[in-house]
Amino acid sequence: MARASLIMLWLSLIAMLACEVGGVMADETVSVGDRLIAGIWREAGMPLTLQSATSENWTAVDGQGNCTNGYGKRMRLNGRLTPTLLFDANGRLAGMQASVNTTKFPLYPESNLLPVASKGLFMQDPLNDDVWSLTIHFRDVANVCEPNQAETPGSIGDRFLIRRNNTFESIPLTADGNRANLTDLASNWFEGGSLSSSEPANERGGCAPTHFAFPGSPGMGHHYWGNITSPDVACEDAGPMFLLYDHSKLVAFGLVFAGKNEKFPTVNGLIPENASTPGNPRVATSPPDSLWETAHQPLFPLFFSENKNLKCAANMNKFNSSLEGGDVTVGTIHFHLQNPLQIGCDVLPQTTKTVGKCADGTYPWCRDLSWPVVLGPNANVYETPNCNTDGMVPLCANGELPNGELPTHKNTIKNLMKLTSKGKITVKSRKWGKTKAKNALKIKKLKKSKAKKGKYFK
Repeated sequence: MARASLIMLWLSLIAMLACEVGGVMADETVSVGDRLIAGIWREAGMPLTLQSATSENWTAVDGQGNCTNGYGKRMRLNGRLTPTLLFDANGRLAGMQASVNTTKFPLYPESNLLPVASKGLFMQDPLNDDVWSLTIHFRDVANVCEPNQAETPGSIGDRFLIRRNNTFESIPLTADGNRANLTDLASNWFEGGSLSSSEPANERGGCAPTHFAFPGSPGMGHHYWGNITSPDVACEDAGPMFLLYDHSKLVAFGLVFAGKNEKFPTVNGLIPENASTPGNPRVATSPPDSLWETAHQPLFPLFFSENKNLKCAANMNKFNSSLEGGDVTVGTIHFHLQNPLQIGCDVLPQTTKTVGKCADGTYPWCRDLSWPVVLGPNANVYETPNCNTDGMVPLCANGELPNGELPTHKNTIKNLMKLTSKGKITVKSRKWGKTKAKNALKIKKLKKSKAKKGKYFK
């Protein structure tokens, strides 16, 4: 009996060791995510299987669909270079490449695309000398062409590797603590700003949650930038990638390709329509065969804190060489690995007081009214059910409090104008609750004195 118990104990220990992968037990399976969605203003889901890619008219880069060791089967859509998708021998998405034609968008120092020979990330395509690529892997590189590998339902991989020739930088999928304190991140990645409400205003930022631009807009998360050590870094020396964490997890990443002389990394180098139009970034997308988008100032507080905002990008994407740095271009593509509609940003310190849920069943966003409104009603809001810190007001996606009332803050009317103009909130249809008379009077005065009909009110 004792011998049988001992055997069972050893079998249990062996099973535990066999299930352990990368330090995580089988019931806590490591996953980089369950999707690959490109874009913010115009989202595009990427096929997760070779079969889906083929049915959606993606074609093999080599024309035959061969599996190349270390890369897999490379697929592109209608001549579009970015993203080039990598599939393993089992037909599963295994990674991607960000590629450019250097005859249209040159390498460093005319851009921030640095070759691996100069300690950068870009390698020359073996099939086309003019094409250079940055490569990211979501699965084991060594086994990418090995068939009959075990499936992990609901996951596109268990790692995030950035290729540097035959070596790889492993990006941590989780962070320490309840914020993105990335102690395992390499020394060449830098936080876009602090999330602590105790920090000075010019040091806070670098995070964009769901609803940051308009109700229902995809979030980004907390930005970590490559090689941006200070706001004085030249645009060509800034890294071509950024990482996005939320609540201690890697949720997305992005490309940021900076160029000069009004050159842009789109297919055939075409400049996006309305690319130089600030204040309406949703139309600042590339031609239909490209996913590149154009960013505009101000980049703080959503992407950087004010004290970290890059000086070289002050006039980016204005396509106006008469301005200092006016010929600097910056093309971006965000890639979400997890649900972009569930991204928030931690605000510290938090308290124990909990507010109710919004009408749609979600928690409100904790809005700091001391920060400027940049793009819309939730430009600087952070998801948390604990929101009674001084200056913080919990707002739902429609701009209301959880109980349907308007927030009674001294800056409410000022912010309501911005909320209404950016988020197209219909004031007439609001539920006023106990503050109806007081707020209605203010709105009436506001209409007469500051608001233009059709701009702030419908």
